[in-house]
Amino acid sequence: MPIIVAKRAGPLFIGAAALLWGSLGPLAKVALDVGMSPIRRRRWCPLMSLISSIVAYLFYAAGLRRMKASTAEVVATLEPVVAAAISWARWRETLPPFPQWAALLVIGGAVMAGPQSSAANLSVS
Repeated sequence: MPIIVAKRAGPLFIGAAALLWGSLGPLAKVALDVGMSPIRRRRWCPLMSLISSIVAYLFYAAGLRRMKASTAEVVATLEPVVAAAISWARWRETLPPFPQWAALLVIGGAVMAGPQSSAANLSVS
């Protein structure tokens, strides 16, 4: 039965459904940990799951249609580094030394994989 559904639904739907299903559990745990009332949990957990998984996945898929896959992969690789920078700037959260070095390696790799602006790429008219 799952194979028939997968053939009819297509990869975009299957990926979005898997992300939604996978995000419901962790978000429910977070809602329980922060002490949300059951009514607020019923409202916010599905909404947070929808936004954090399906909407993000659909934006990523739309972005892949508009740019090269290699560019999209560099952007996707930088997302955790940007999230860490935002959490540092907003909430003053710090990373341990090893993840700091990993973030520097990711940034260095993104710079090396970025667009080349050497003289060989310039055309003279």
